[in-house]
Amino acid sequence: MRNAGFSFGSGRAGDINLSAEQLRVLNGGQFSSPAFGIGNGGNIAINSNNAVEVIGSIPGIFQSSAIGAASLNQGNGGSLIINTSRLVVRDGGVISPSGLASGNAGSLTINATDSVEVTGRAVGGGLPSRIESAAIIESEPVRQLLGLPDAPSGNSGSVTINTPRLTSPTVPESAPPTKARAPQAT
Repeated sequence: MRNAGFSFGSGRAGDINLSAEQLRVLNGGQFSSPAFGIGNGGNIAINSNNAVEVIGSIPGIFQSSAIGAASLNQGNGGSLIINTSRLVVRDGGVISPSGLASGNAGSLTINATDSVEVTGRAVGGGLPSRIESAAIIESEPVRQLLGLPDAPSGNSGSVTINTPRLTSPTVPESAPPTKARAPQAT
């Protein structure tokens, strides 16, 4: 699955609004709204009554299953909001508004009325599953292919997770209700 609203020039990318009983992004599938030019990325709103699952990757090329809004140039990345009962990010899955150049990454808000689970790594010892808003330094071949700088100068966005139960390798299952906010990168 690849679903995207792109911006390549000065115009803003389109917003994506999805309502479904369940959303499953599997085996390297991508759901995104990137900004490749000076225009801003679109916002993504996902509303699921049952569950949102972002699981797995494509072995060998390490393309993670992902929901994201990215800035790959001067435009700012869009915001990402997920409203669901249960969110599962597993086996290398990623949820990330990110910045890879001079544009800022968007904010991320997760409202999960039951639980958020972030566990596992991509097949073959790849990257761990994660929820983040980040200014990402890509590998040299990717930077050359996309015309990205050696290091992004944009800021990461905020991350807010509202859930009664958060499960991850570093958060015990008995942790109190969570309202987290990630620090801004400088």
